[in-house]
Amino acid sequence: MKPDNLIALLSMMVSFLALVVSAVVALKQLRMLRHHNSLPIVVDMFQEFRSVEFRRHVHALDDLWTGEPPEATGTRDLPDEAWQHFTIVAGFLNNVGLMAHQGVIDSAVVRSFMSRTVTKSWYRLAPYVRHERALRGDPYYQVYFEHLAALCIARPPVDLRTQRVDPGWVWTESDRWRSAHLAEAGRLTRARTADRSPSPHAPPPGRPRR
Repeated sequence: MKPDNLIALLSMMVSFLALVVSAVVALKQLRMLRHHNSLPIVVDMFQEFRSVEFRRHVHALDDLWTGEPPEATGTRDLPDEAWQHFTIVAGFLNNVGLMAHQGVIDSAVVRSFMSRTVTKSWYRLAPYVRHERALRGDPYYQVYFEHLAALCIARPPVDLRTQRVDPGWVWTESDRWRSAHLAEAGRLTRARTADRSPSPHAPPPGRPRR
């Protein structure tokens, strides 16, 4: 191969490598930006999910089948209190499912934190949703709630590769020593930092003491 051709080939390879690196960096930056933008949404979502009022509506679903037969009742036929329980829970989870479907939030975060509530709520409310779909002629009614439930059923939290503590593990004095050692190391670090900091009463550098 002629030297000119070799140089041209090497230049093309370097350019291609630079393009690949730029694309990877851009994708990482885009992912970080998306995570940063979704953080307030996730925080608000968790706050509402853990609120006492929302948990009250979730627990009320346990008795829903007793008073309202699910096989012949649409959501529009529910009494006011039962309808309120349905609307609060299904509406919230439908919104979460929409955000997960559109990639606004990471579905793994939702599955790892809400999976049990999502699947249990869908099990209790699905008959009413399906009956209401038939009454409305709308197969997409609460479809994102169902989508979220399907995600949680397909990959429950046990499959999220979380680390677990051995049931036989016990706290020992070595752990106490390690905690005390880390605390002492932190104290010494702060003390050394303080010693290097200029005193507010010390004269400015370059000026002799009187």
